[in-house]
Amino acid sequence: MTASNAAPEDDPQVYPASVEIFYNESKAAREAMDQLLLRYRTNTTAVLALATGAATFFGFAASPKGSFFIASLVAYGVATLVAVAIYWPSSWRVNVAYDVEDRLSKSPPKRPTALRWDLARGHQQAIAQSIKLVEGWHGQASKFRALLLATSLVVIFAGVNSYLGPQSPTTIPPTRVIIEKEQPK
Repeated sequence: MTASNAAPEDDPQVYPASVEIFYNESKAAREAMDQLLLRYRTNTTAVLALATGAATFFGFAASPKGSFFIASLVAYGVATLVAVAIYWPSSWRVNVAYDVEDRLSKSPPKRPTALRWDLARGHQQAIAQSIKLVEGWHGQASKFRALLLATSLVVIFAGVNSYLGPQSPTTIPPTRVIIEKEQPK
């Protein structure tokens, strides 16, 4: 055990039942953070599908393609880039038991409580890393909010474009041709 993250094996203040509770709670909290990160990615797929559907639906509309349509396409491009940023691979899954086999083969702990303590501390460190991935300006939460905003703009701009389309004529009025009969001379 290292002194930085583990209680001494002979410390009378660390009770096995308390360590067990700490371990279980740490593991449950870590699983919740891992699920949160997965939900961001899953929900990104749904929101991007909505943006794609809106862009496609309004893109095929018979309305003229004006500046609001261009703004809608730009917002769709932003939504796509944000989705890529959310899906970009990052190391957020931490194996807290990576060295347990080595440690057990060299010198097994005198009490299983020490091992549980180390694993619980590993889960706590993984939780802290996951929280850093979610929070902040470049965090998954901010990226997801930007995705929602860009998707909303796709729908709004495309909708305004299709609304303004019927306000202006889309066809040229027919040319009126008058054929006069030539009078005999």
